[in-house]
Order: sequence, then structure tokens, then C-alpha cells
Amino acid sequence: MRDKTMKENMQAFAVKQILKYLDEDPDKSMPNLLEWADKYVYILRR
Repeated sequence: MRDKTMKENMQAFAVKQILKYLDEDPDKSMPNLLEWADKYVYILRR
């Protein structure tokens, strides 16, 4: 079995952090995450 790349490690970390954030207060966190995602997608499309 191969070791994970740096990119794969960063992606796994990001997903874990997002899930942890959502578990704390889903009703408050979801709108914030969606707003952040919109900003991130906008930046990538420029």
C-alpha cells in the first residue's frame, strides 16, 4: 500500500475539519460553509 501524497493528506484534513465544524452546530455552520464554498468557487473561476 502506498503512502498518501501531501495533497491527499491536506484534502483528508480539510474534510475532517469541515465535518467537525458541522457537528458542533449544524444550523449555524451550514450557511457559513456554503458562503465560504461560494467564495472559494468564485476565486477558482477567475
